[in-house]
Amino acid sequence: MTIHIEDRDYPPLAYISFSISGETLEPEFWTSYFNTTPKIGYKKGDKFTTSSNRTIVRPTGVWSFSSEPFVKRDLLTPHFYYLIEKLNLTRHDLKVKLNEQNVRARFFCYWRNENGDRIPDIPGSVKILADNINCEIDIDEYR
Repeated sequence: MTIHIEDRDYPPLAYISFSISGETLEPEFWTSYFNTTPKIGYKKGDKFTTSSNRTIVRPTGVWSFSSEPFVKRDLLTPHFYYLIEKLNLTRHDLKVKLNEQNVRARFFCYWRNENGDRIPDIPGSVKILADNINCEIDIDEYR
């Protein structure tokens, strides 16, 4: 399901990425598990070349999917709900899979707050879900 609430020409005030990371992460496993192509997916040791033509070796594996292109809202709640539904994060075996794969999950929340007057919204149900699967919720606030 794609949610396009509004189109605008300015940067978003909020979006969230759900990511899984760890030294043993296999991106193909999580792509198959979630039946979704990630925005970012790589293994520890994968090499990439920077824009300055420098070769870097990835220190850990990461699989990440973002709400940014799909949800155009200035609050976090719709972004959380989109990711929970899209990735089916309430499935009963997710915590088990995370533990079996020896990886960790995280909601990384982008929160633009130039005036310092916005308070990030995290629904109680999301806090409970995150706690149940040992998922961190990080808010990266930009002023």
